[in-house]
Amino acid sequence: AYQAFFRRVKTMKKGEAPGFPHFKRRDEWDSIIYRTNGYRVEDGHLIITKCGIAPEMRIPLLMHRAQLGTIKTMAIKREADGWHCVLSCDLGEIQIEQRVGGPEIGIDVGLKTFAVASDGQTVESPKYYAKVQKQLRRAQRSLSRKQKGSNRRKKAKEQVAKLHLHVKNQRRDFQFKAARTVIGENSMVAHEKLDIRQMVEHAQEETTEKEKARLRRAITDAGWGGFFEILKQKGEETGTRIVAVPAAFTTRQCSKCGVIGRIRLKLSQRVFRCEHCGHVQDRDLNAAKNVLARAKAIG
Repeated sequence: AYQAFFRRVKTMKKGEAPGFPHFKRRDEWDSIIYRTNGYRVEDGHLIITKCGIAPEMRIPLLMHRAQLGTIKTMAIKREADGWHCVLSCDLGEIQIEQRVGGPEIGIDVGLKTFAVASDGQTVESPKYYAKVQKQLRRAQRSLSRKQKGSNRRKKAKEQVAKLHLHVKNQRRDFQFKAARTVIGENSMVAHEKLDIRQMVEHAQEETTEKEKARLRRAITDAGWGGFFEILKQKGEETGTRIVAVPAAFTTRQCSKCGVIGRIRLKLSQRVFRCEHCGHVQDRDLNAAKNVLARAKAIG
């Protein structure tokens, strides 16, 4: 361990930490991955070989869907609500007919409304984290008062973890439903290519640290990154083409005349007014139309 530490010290880049050796904590790792062998699924049980002193271990499984294809990897994960087994399967070659000639839409994601489509369709933002924030704050205060190493601290820590997991599950369920709603019968769905990490880190629009923190929480709570990943996955399953376009100036550009305005709109300004042609429209709908026009230009 120390030899590896000194090797990292010599080869590390500026700003990186070499990672000083330390004893492994009991809860340091939450998952283990089996690649090709050492496990099998049989009669509703996960059978792991060469685990401990026993030749094999049989663990009953609660399968929430039927196994399809050939298992390639198996991961055992520990989460706040218990242990989970994740199987990655190879389904072989699947032919999916691409949708051609159907409707094409662009979507603009935001904080006030989760998504606005160029055809006027909207998906409201559920704001799951904001709804549980008061309860989570109370649970975290309780955790901070508990003595380290005590059973009460362990229970308080589990309570906080369960609240976070509940929000995570709610958000992911919403993302799947929103992706299905947006795709619908469309042959193409276009969205902005956002650098969400940079948006969270900088939050340039707000002035005070409190306002910046509030904006960062709202961006994280929206979950745009996970939504775009699921949208791409559902597009592949349904044959809908998903196109990511540059996000620069989609809010400031007029969807009617194409001129980019000089004044940057604040988050509180919900209406777009073109300085050149006088076109007036909801800012999110205007941006969604610009996204669609850029996707069509790409071809």
